[in-house]
Amino acid sequence: AEARLMDSLETISDGFLLVDAQDNVQLWNRRYMEIFGEAADGDISDIVREGMQFLDMIRAGYERGMFKPHPDGAEAWIAARREARKSVSAQLEMELSNGQWLLINERGMFDGGRVSVYTDITEFKRREDDLEAARARFEDAIEALSSGFVLFDAQDRIVVCNTKYRDYFPELEDMVALGTPFVDIIRTGVERGMFPAAVDNPDEWMTALLERRAKASGIREQHMENGLWLQISDHRTKDGGIVSIYTDVTELKNREAELRAQSAILEATLENMGQAISMVDADLNVVMFNQKFLDYFNFPAEDFKRGFHMSQAFRLNAERGEYGEGNVEEQI
Repeated sequence: AEARLMDSLETISDGFLLVDAQDNVQLWNRRYMEIFGEAADGDISDIVREGMQFLDMIRAGYERGMFKPHPDGAEAWIAARREARKSVSAQLEMELSNGQWLLINERGMFDGGRVSVYTDITEFKRREDDLEAARARFEDAIEALSSGFVLFDAQDRIVVCNTKYRDYFPELEDMVALGTPFVDIIRTGVERGMFPAAVDNPDEWMTALLERRAKASGIREQHMENGLWLQISDHRTKDGGIVSIYTDVTELKNREAELRAQSAILEATLENMGQAISMVDADLNVVMFNQKFLDYFNFPAEDFKRGFHMSQAFRLNAERGEYGEGNVEEQI
């Protein structure tokens, strides 16, 4: 039975160690010796011996340079291992001096002994480090954006966002968190009066917003209660999520409002002048005129909108005989 047990232990790819109720080393396999022999860069048969106390064995291994140095020295490292072994079962990750990572699973047995299994997870840790590095680069990239960035998963829950996005919604600081659904964020914003357009009919406004968002295409604008104007661009990801870009266009909207106001003043001024006035650009497009201009020439308002070309006016005059007899095209 013991021979069959040893044969079985030698076939597994994990290191194996068994200690008795007094924490004396009783049994181990070849893989256990290989793992720690590689870390110690040599033979460790003088350290791993039957009947040796487990903590004495790992102390000797620490002194042999088998493990990553503890910032507080060997005794602190031994104390941490002793504390971990107090529980009936324990699981911990450990990096050896050669860069190898181990997952150690320890279990107490019915007779008071303890069995430990050492699994090499070095490749997993490297992939984990690569993924963490990629995530860090991604987060650095979105933090460098001048616009707000937020990514939602296929269930429309927040996956990640940058600081700029959070800055746009300071009243929703408690809602902008990993896993929060988009609809909950918007509903809370409506309840807190953040969206002026939603005041009169919140339910209708939310329904229209969610329908448009579901298409995840095009650009929409959002006016905030604090006066901020955001331009929002939604794009569907390959896995069914949505990435949204929020750009502050408040200054642009304010300039547009100023231009509209100035244009209204100019139009009012033109309409109250006694003369017919028109303004033509370098390409002969009529960019500004008053009603008297249309009245004087008897131009129908439905046909002559701002931006019409002067050739249109010349053609109408020529066809009506305003320029006398002759070829219409030549007259134009």
